[in-house]
Amino acid sequence: MKPVNILDTQSFRPERMAVVDAVKELIERSHPPQPITVNDFGCWRHPMWRDPENRLQPFLSVDWYLANAWDQERQQVNGNTLMDTIVSEPWRREDVIGDHYDIFVVDQDLYAHERPTSEDFIVGIARPAIGTVVSTYRLESLSDPFFLLKTIIMHEMCHVFGTPDRKRDDVDRQAHGVHCTNRCIMRFPAKTPQDWERFTEDRFLVGPLCINCSEDLWRHFHGGRKRHER
Repeated sequence: MKPVNILDTQSFRPERMAVVDAVKELIERSHPPQPITVNDFGCWRHPMWRDPENRLQPFLSVDWYLANAWDQERQQVNGNTLMDTIVSEPWRREDVIGDHYDIFVVDQDLYAHERPTSEDFIVGIARPAIGTVVSTYRLESLSDPFFLLKTIIMHEMCHVFGTPDRKRDDVDRQAHGVHCTNRCIMRFPAKTPQDWERFTEDRFLVGPLCINCSEDLWRHFHGGRKRHER
């Protein structure tokens, strides 16, 4: 089972446990055949993260990852660039850390469109089997972002874990990827934070995932087998 590595642009974030809680709840719901390690690296910086001229060194700090994806004109982080960097990082080699899932929580505003307008933004972007980048920028003005952040992390990590399955009949394949059409946190969040607040309320009332998304999550960790198969 690949480990889950968490990175953060803040040394201290009161909502950090929301990220860990989200991952652990998904793992518990999927009942993987082997334990999955969750590593919280926080605001990680290698001892050699800057060179003698004080320049950021590639892949050696969260600062470099962020700077490499920063769009100066838009004053936003390019989510596609950041995800491409995560895909190509040297830590994925077996002689270093090996394959793993990444969660990168950033404070800066995030976008991920080829030709975006100045108003466009996203709160999260995910790559299947790789990881996710989540921005707290649009949550900072809320009175209690903890529960919303947990919902967002669960949503994005489900995408990482191949949920929902695009072959299902009850999914929307048009809304920026594949999303569930049931009462489920895997619905498409058209508005932030309104939809995330609604998804969070439903998470408490009926649970985070519908039956079909729960089954998809199970199959991801069990070699594609259905829950009742042995």
